[in-house]
Amino acid sequence: MTGADSRPLKNASQERAFPLSMPQLGLWAAQHMQPGSSACVTAQYSQILGAIDVPVFERASRLVIGETEALRLCFGEAAGPLQWVQPPRAWSLPLIDLSDQPEPESAAVAWMKNQLAQPIDPRRGYAFAGRCCDSTPGTSSGASRFIT
Repeated sequence: MTGADSRPLKNASQERAFPLSMPQLGLWAAQHMQPGSSACVTAQYSQILGAIDVPVFERASRLVIGETEALRLCFGEAAGPLQWVQPPRAWSLPLIDLSDQPEPESAAVAWMKNQLAQPIDPRRGYAFAGRCCDSTPGTSSGASRFIT
């Protein structure tokens, strides 16, 4: 799943869009003052012990995202900043295979720290992105990042 989709989304109609909350307005202003900053990006890392069935994990992730409007929030501007909930859309869960690295778990953590440093443009898709990393046989990790 990638919230870093480079295609700009069209602004939602006035019927579906609603104003930002006061904390969101602060984040919007911060993003405009420093558009390349990742200061407002938060990440989560989960280690999964045991074999992972990637298609099942992907379906479960789709279900969670489909049922959680906050993960499908999109932002844009009309007469001011607006937000709307984007309907679920097709995406695939990228799998990063790090099992060939000398220290796979360290490589997974380093990869996730690098991702945390990447900004998320809230005007270009979901304010959420996630990945699945294969690190060692029987161990995987999931990483997600989102604007807070």
